[in-house]
Amino acid sequence: MSPWRPDYHDLHLLHFLFAASFQLYANLVKLSCMVLFIIFTAFDQAAQNDSPALLFLILVPFGMIALDAVLLKLSIDEASEKDLTAMTADDEWSSFLVQAAYTRPVVTTFRKGFMVTRQFDEIQKAFNQKAYVASSYTVQTKWQAGAIPTACAALIMIFVGSAVERGQMTVAAYVVFMSTISSFSPTLGGVIMEIFNIGKVRLVLLSWKRNGGHASGTLSLVEFPLARTRSFRSAHANRC
Repeated sequence: MSPWRPDYHDLHLLHFLFAASFQLYANLVKLSCMVLFIIFTAFDQAAQNDSPALLFLILVPFGMIALDAVLLKLSIDEASEKDLTAMTADDEWSSFLVQAAYTRPVVTTFRKGFMVTRQFDEIQKAFNQKAYVASSYTVQTKWQAGAIPTACAALIMIFVGSAVERGQMTVAAYVVFMSTISSFSPTLGGVIMEIFNIGKVRLVLLSWKRNGGHASGTLSLVEFPLARTRSFRSAHANRC
């Protein structure tokens, strides 16, 4: 058995996977640091100002993470399905383009250029529609993931602001605390986006596994036109 040698598609997939994994790792490390800082701030301010009520702030980051985790659980299956549909449509139009390139002499001979162009327009239009639906759903999910921490920050700002007025928290701690809370929105949104990207790689790998190492649909859509091209050419040769 010959050793496995990665081709261009394998290297591109590995690059995409590593980039998404490292970005996810960076966001998780940043998220962990922010959670630890909020815990430290809550304990520090509660001890300095003798205000045990401030220990409630420890639950804030865990609550935001839990809500976004529920959102991710509810949306990741539908997002994966839409991405798979868009990837399949992308495979179809690119395979049709390969077919048209191989059969161009036959298409020109039998004057089917307009028909092939119309078929290509329909296939590419279907891909654009499905890709738009998939990308829109991903962007919508990212917006929802960022909106949850933003809404929580607005509510927490009222509670923490009241604590500052009562002298239970310093102004400096308030500013740093709210700045950290506000940073949860882009960080959690980035975590969900990178999980979605890793999910796309998983879909590609599952597709390759089901099709014996080939991308879904590409082999069948390319090999069949080649056979049809040979039959067209032989029929044209006999006719001439």
